[in-house]
Amino acid sequence: MEWYNNSLFNKPINFTKQIDNTVYTVNTHFNETANESVNEKIVRILEQSSK
Repeated sequence: MEWYNNSLFNKPINFTKQIDNTVYTVNTHFNETANESVNEKIVRILEQSSK
C-alpha cells in the first residue's frame, strides 16, 4: 500500500477545462522531499481552519 500511495501522483497533473466562454487551466506540482503526504496536509489544513 505504501508503494501505491507514493506512486499515485508521481507526475504533475495538468489539464484545461472550458466552462461556457472561460477556459480554466490547472497545473500542479509535488515536492519530492515533503515531510507530509497530501492526505496529511489536507487534514492539517482542515483542523487549523476549524479552530
